[in-house]
Amino acid sequence: MNPLAYIEMKELEKKHWWYLGRRSFLKNILDKYLLDKNAKILEVGAGTGGNLELLNSYGEVTVLDKSELALNEIRKNYPNVETLRCDFPLKEGIPFEDKYKLILMLDVLEHISDEQEALRQLGQMLDKGGVVVIFVPAYQFLFGPHDEYLHHLRRYSKKQLLSVVLRSGFVVQDAGYFNTILFPLAALIRMLERFFINKKHKTSGLPVLNSLYRFLFHLEIWAYKKINFMSCYGLSVCVVLRRP
Repeated sequence: MNPLAYIEMKELEKKHWWYLGRRSFLKNILDKYLLDKNAKILEVGAGTGGNLELLNSYGEVTVLDKSELALNEIRKNYPNVETLRCDFPLKEGIPFEDKYKLILMLDVLEHISDEQEALRQLGQMLDKGGVVVIFVPAYQFLFGPHDEYLHHLRRYSKKQLLSVVLRSGFVVQDAGYFNTILFPLAALIRMLERFFINKKHKTSGLPVLNSLYRFLFHLEIWAYKKINFMSCYGLSVCVVLRRP
């Protein structure tokens, strides 16, 4: 990932609507599918640790990331969390024997050239009956300056993501889209950036808009919790996998 993005991430993870909404959505997923409430947890590509306060409430957390800058931030704020610095997938196999009940790859798979090897290694690290949660950005037609800045290689449809994960021997527990209410507006902005507007990546916005987007995202999450069903479109794709 672009090193500058880690610096931005540190500032945004606590207040930006997208990070706050994504964590709320993740909490609903974990409450539904993580049966062991004192689990060994691995987050692959943890960034600066924005999910760790949440994950610490579910068990013992280990994080893996290639950025020393990001890991130093985690060590400073979460000294109880074990940190591993390495690229993923691991080039020389898995150097540890730990098995995890929960593995998270949240907006990470789109950075990895060898998807199948990454998923194969996840399967090796996952305990029997364990759960993998994967988030990725949706729809290749939205690929643009924002993705290039973050060093994304691709975006996915639900069908494409399922095609990748099913070749790896996992059982799919759930799959669908989220960040749906804001999809039309965000898709329009991304298309304008791609085809008509030559401008640099931008993450910040007016505080009032941040509050409005946060409210709308949380409204969607409340609806998901009530109907127990993911959307058929959105800005992100989620799959929940289990090792048989």
